[in-house]
Amino acid sequence: MRGERNAGDPGGWQDEPDELLEEFSDEIAVGRALDLGMGEGRNALWLAARGFEVVGVDVSPASVESVQRLARERGLALETHVADIRNFEIEPASYSVILASAVLHFLMPAEIREIAQQIKAGLQSDGVVIAHAFTVDDPSYEARQGQRLPLVAQNTFLLPDLDGPLHYFGCGELRSLFDDLDVFYYAEERHIDTRHDDPHYHAYHAGAFLAARKSGD
Repeated sequence: MRGERNAGDPGGWQDEPDELLEEFSDEIAVGRALDLGMGEGRNALWLAARGFEVVGVDVSPASVESVQRLARERGLALETHVADIRNFEIEPASYSVILASAVLHFLMPAEIREIAQQIKAGLQSDGVVIAHAFTVDDPSYEARQGQRLPLVAQNTFLLPDLDGPLHYFGCGELRSLFDDLDVFYYAEERHIDTRHDDPHYHAYHAGAFLAARKSGD
């Protein structure tokens, strides 16, 4: 069950990369890396410490400032941008790895499809995309239904506290966005969530997890 390794250390997850990134790091050539929605920077900092030239994008100025502070403290260099990923231009054929970790579900379905196309175009030959997103099996999906929040698209709620959408991926939906790549890992599964001291919905989340490679020319 993905995420179980943090069950005994609720505070340690900030310094650990996504498990797929760590698990398949040997599959990724050291080069340029793009972290879309980098949040607290755990993936970006982990990659930078391993010699990647990292570009991190996040809509939160506070998050970007915090990541840059941590990078300076660790002697790492990061290129960061305060930007909505919908408005960030992904350079074609430029990255050995692109991460979309827990970010795609904050977009409308049409926006998700557009970002997926940009991600695929942004990968170098043999470049890898790693992504994960909430699925309709997540307990919060049923909770949103119970709250009678407005639906703005299929499986997509409009959340007042986010002032934006939250999309829950259906069965196989994440994989279908990248099925023209070599998908070498895909799973839809539940994982324990120890990142919150107080229960917010349940003790686990359900997500789709993907790692895929752009075939060499």
